[in-house]
Amino acid sequence: LAYFLKTQKENLENLTSNSGVKHINMGMLNNFKIPLPPLEIQEEIVKECQKVDDEVLKANETIGQSKVNIILAMNSSSEYTPMKLGDACDMKAGKFVSASDIYDENDGNMYPCFGGNGQRGYTKTFTHEGIYPLIGRQGALCGNITLAEGKFHATEHAVAVTPLVDMDIKWLYHQLILLNLNQYATGTAQPGLSVTNIKTVSIQVSSLEIQKQIVSKIEFLENKISEAKKVIESAKEKKEAILRSYL
Repeated sequence: LAYFLKTQKENLENLTSNSGVKHINMGMLNNFKIPLPPLEIQEEIVKECQKVDDEVLKANETIGQSKVNIILAMNSSSEYTPMKLGDACDMKAGKFVSASDIYDENDGNMYPCFGGNGQRGYTKTFTHEGIYPLIGRQGALCGNITLAEGKFHATEHAVAVTPLVDMDIKWLYHQLILLNLNQYATGTAQPGLSVTNIKTVSIQVSSLEIQKQIVSKIEFLENKISEAKKVIESAKEKKEAILRSYL
């Protein structure tokens, strides 16, 4: 019964015509019809759906462990040179763009637009081309790191980071995540990061050869995460297919 009802969210919502806060009452539920196959069929449905749940559980465990292993990989080298972030990288905020010029959907001729909390939408202009780690510098999530690729528009609330020394971009991206830059935010009502302040943060720079070895390990782990997410995303459709095959 639980597996079936989880597939009926839209139908249950449609029981009410309330245009405000949707709600259903016992009368509506009492009139809601459900299929009632023989008990042995119900048990088969539960058995197959449980297999899907087990796959999702395993996928979540894979994601969690892979994220831990990424951190371990980033900290695996004992050979590094301590540097100030401002000496290792150039950091510049992007360019202002009006909210009215940021669109939710790409018409095919637009570019991703990144602000203080990651991608905001799409714009007709771009400020950068290539692969850049971006530091969000405004809002509660300031210090978050996004990896932008291709042509994109970085707003004034996103700081584009360019290495000044030999550095693998993807290694730098993960290194910036490890720095937990949000801890350097100032202000309470509207927290923000000062580029001047984070320039003094220490970063441990390994040789380019070691960086590339670490990135190779990370890319393998990221592929595992990507595959695990596909398992999770497909779970709902798999359960619906199981129910359709029996009901």
